[in-house]
Amino acid sequence: MINTPVFLILGGSFILGSLFFLNHYASESIAKTLSIFLSFLAILAVVYSPAITGHYIFHDDVHLLWRTGYAHRQLLLGRPLGGLVNFWANSQVSSINSTNFLRFFTIILISLIALAIDIWLNRVCGFLQKASFLASLAIVTLPPFQIYVNWVVAGNMPVAILLSIYSAMLLLKRERNKRFFLNPSFFFSLFLLLCSLMTYQAGATFFIALLAIWLIRVDCRGVNKIEWPRVHLVIYFIATLIYFFLFKILVPANALKMGIRDTYSNAVTSDYMGKLSWFFREPVLAALNLWHVFPSRAVAGGVLFIILLGVVIEFYCLMKSEENNRGVRTRNLLLKYFIILFLIILSFGVNLVARTNIFLYRTIESLITIVFILFCIGLERVIGVFLNQKKYEVCVTIVLLFVCAYGMFSAHMTFKRYCVDNNSRELSYVENEIARKYNSSIKEIYVIRPSRLPSVYVKIADEFAVTTCFYWFDIPDFIRVAAKEKGIFLPRIIISSGMSRSYLPQDQRLLRIDLNRDNESLD
Repeated sequence: MINTPVFLILGGSFILGSLFFLNHYASESIAKTLSIFLSFLAILAVVYSPAITGHYIFHDDVHLLWRTGYAHRQLLLGRPLGGLVNFWANSQVSSINSTNFLRFFTIILISLIALAIDIWLNRVCGFLQKASFLASLAIVTLPPFQIYVNWVVAGNMPVAILLSIYSAMLLLKRERNKRFFLNPSFFFSLFLLLCSLMTYQAGATFFIALLAIWLIRVDCRGVNKIEWPRVHLVIYFIATLIYFFLFKILVPANALKMGIRDTYSNAVTSDYMGKLSWFFREPVLAALNLWHVFPSRAVAGGVLFIILLGVVIEFYCLMKSEENNRGVRTRNLLLKYFIILFLIILSFGVNLVARTNIFLYRTIESLITIVFILFCIGLERVIGVFLNQKKYEVCVTIVLLFVCAYGMFSAHMTFKRYCVDNNSRELSYVENEIARKYNSSIKEIYVIRPSRLPSVYVKIADEFAVTTCFYWFDIPDFIRVAAKEKGIFLPRIIISSGMSRSYLPQDQRLLRIDLNRDNESLD
């Protein structure tokens, strides 16, 4: 049951405030801004419709439903504001079906992100209005955003992205002001970026994605008149340094003693070259695959070819345009792409500084956005070689429409198959087993975990094609939540799990749930 007054007051205030803020930078009427937002919302509600009609939970969602400790855990991960978002989410749910409301709220937040990207592409980067709409819609159907919708406890992630976008937008009209550092907008932007970092660190790097998109559209024929986002970079590095100091205080050095995995300790890496090598082998490979969630070198190679071809065409057109100042234009082009490459690496900086290699789809939203825009610009430049200006604009819109349609269809099918259907089958199976086998004499429940991963699973991410029971530490709360759905409470039942059947005794007090019996359905 949703706590309706709290939901409407806090959630509604954030949404309305965001719409008025974004409308200010859109320089449009509030009616037009609202209509664009509602268009995004309507389309995304269809794309992610399985999330708001299904009966399932995933991974850490079980802790949100069974106990309130998950919000406190966010503090130990350096995300105190993320903990507040999770605490708010925890107060809104009391059953599995009520999580659908929170997933819909996440879709609303993602629609705001789409609106903000649309404004940035159109007003800052000079995209045509139709092109910016289609590109923005395509971006928010990429795999990281699918994870945000699928995972109820991931509600802090789109909030962090929105705060980072608002921080970047506050600086737009201040770049040329030499006394900007004395302006209140500077400090408010810094504050919002710090809030973003304290909500979800990887989400704050979307600030970097916006700067990279800005530079991708920079015209290098401007010689010395190019506007580089200097103030934005200053803000980002100041916020990062302040947060790093707070992070070392909030997050324990010995994470295991505090009940969290060592992966999330405050230790930083010293193997810089090894990290960069891993970055291009795994995260970049996954980003180049766009909607293809099980990475293929063939798909990555095709996307990279379009990107590099676009860069070559840009260089050719730059050299062909005028005979004067070719050296300066070449320098500008090289500097532009050197900074873009630096921003690409920086967009994954949160994971790169960690001691262990952590790649999760939910952390590459900035990286994959940059790659997608580079891919779109590459397509635009290839089209521009063959068509005149009038036909070029029409053709670009048609191609982007095709890319967007493919992205929405791919996102819907991937999300339904790997996120919703697998988890729904697992939950239904466990609920039915408990309802059928449980009685008052049962003292222990033993869950036999799947003996193998689904055949399609690739060991590059853990959020697609796996279910809650692949995480052994989620199983006890998962069983209690499933039992609660059937009206059965298990306050003092021992719940354990393992991979073996052999040692289990024939005991009437033992309830055994064998997930391997339903394992074929998870393929």
